[in-house]
Amino acid sequence: MSVRSGILANMETVLKGITGVGDVYTGKYEQVDLDALTLPTLFVLQGSDQEAARSTGYEVFTWRVVVEAWCKDTDAEAVFTSIHAALSADPTRGNKAMNCHRTGSEILSLDPGRGLIALQQTYEILYRHPVGSP
Repeated sequence: MSVRSGILANMETVLKGITGVGDVYTGKYEQVDLDALTLPTLFVLQGSDQEAARSTGYEVFTWRVVVEAWCKDTDAEAVFTSIHAALSADPTRGNKAMNCHRTGSEILSLDPGRGLIALQQTYEILYRHPVGSP
């Protein structure tokens, strides 16, 4: 398993452990039926990464990962807080990362007629691996 895969697996496990969270999907968006989801539903989406540094034998990267939650607008603050608290509890992502912290957030309308929103939290993850062995 790569370091990146280990980080994603850790995030998925942590997010599934949040009381009241329905479905959790890691990776890319899949076609999902909004009516079939158990809300709040969370998506862990991989963003870009950039080399941050090199040290003897290691490559160090900064990686953006977005956690997107679909939920009722009345639950937004509780869901937002739960995600942030859960992911802040272990910034090493189970000793797979050097650091993980939230860098921003955004709230988007998902289905105003039903009072559904999407909220996004962007995390910056600093990780390293041996040169050539992600």
